[in-house]
Amino acid sequence: CPANWSGTQCERPAPKSSKSDNISTRSIAIIVPLVLLVTLITTLVIGLFLCKRKRR
Repeated sequence: CPANWSGTQCERPAPKSSKSDNISTRSIAIIVPLVLLVTLITTLVIGLFLCKRKRR
């Protein structure tokens, strides 16, 4: 596998390549908070839409 590829694109990453592990952990650490933020924003947006519909 080329070093530029991500862990998901590589089916069998070499055991010696520790860089792929670091990238995967970093991506997870970045994705988890992003997902939480998205869920919070979506819930707020849905709540606002429901309130607006109830007022009408």
